[in-house]
Amino acid sequence: MRKKLLILLTFIGGLYYFLLWVMPRESPLEHTYVEFGKVTLIVGAFAFLLGVINLLRAHVGKIARKRPGYHNSIALIVAMLAMAFAELLRFYIEPDPGWVTKMYKLLFFHMRVPIDSTIFSLLAFYMASAAYRAFRIKSFEAGLMMLVAVIVMLGEISVGNWLTSAFPEYLRVEVVSEWLKKYWNGAAERGILFGAMVGALALSMRIWLSLERGSFFDREV
Repeated sequence: MRKKLLILLTFIGGLYYFLLWVMPRESPLEHTYVEFGKVTLIVGAFAFLLGVINLLRAHVGKIARKRPGYHNSIALIVAMLAMAFAELLRFYIEPDPGWVTKMYKLLFFHMRVPIDSTIFSLLAFYMASAAYRAFRIKSFEAGLMMLVAVIVMLGEISVGNWLTSAFPEYLRVEVVSEWLKKYWNGAAERGILFGAMVGALALSMRIWLSLERGSFFDREV
């Protein structure tokens, strides 16, 4: 019975938003959009809370069993609770005595932001390694990709502009780089996005009609 109820609610929710976008703006559904949006936000908040609970359960279990890397789980839980505590203090304590904002800035601007920058800077080495492996010229296509990559990279730095400063304007590296990004890469990107949207539409239809496998549709709930 619960399985049938979930399938019915999934279908009604998908049907509502489908009709909302295909019917005229003066339709009765237009007046219920805001209220249904509030319901969606509430469901999303509960889903987010469920994700946090599952995350805590997984890492608390890892700490309790002292599995390899459990110290990272301790750091994650401490950081998450500290940030949540700081946000709750900012929300509930009015007026701000001053130390609340200082604690928030310490956690967010002086700890989280630098950690993000460090992580993304370390990713540059992995990207360089992947580029080295990918740009081995073993075929015409690989050589063409290598040539285009070099032109685009030179177009982004001042050295490339200086090397071609004596060339006609249409042959300067920054102009060619912009042309490659705007027309060739832009066309490829739009094609990829078009294919991704078709795939998303197909997946949405499968979920809407309860045809998707691997969830509550596979078993009685």
